Amino acid sequence: MWKNLPPTNEEIFKRAITIYGENMQELVAIEEFAELTKALIKRMRKISPDEYEESVLEELVDCEIMIEQLKIIGKVNKAEFETIKKEKLLRLEKRLDSL
Repeated sequence: MWKNLPPTNEEIFKRAITIYGENMQELVAIEEFAELTKALIKRMRKISPDEYEESVLEELVDCEIMIEQLKIIGKVNKAEFETIKKEKLLRLEKRLDSL
């Protein structure tokens, strides 16, 4: 009865890692981060401004997908990740409050 459910994002990420391999997915992550960097630089230099929104949005999504795979590859503890994230956000908030 439950066999026809679509796969979860995590299942898709794990499948990609299994099929392509951890090293390849790490390389793809680096490539996606570079593509985001390039899109942001084009925005800052005002090169192809019409394409900026779509390009940056697509690259952000690609990077998020790869970050999730990197978390799986690195066996990142979700609770620990969230704790560190909260600490960093608090630090940012303190810096902003001091301005």
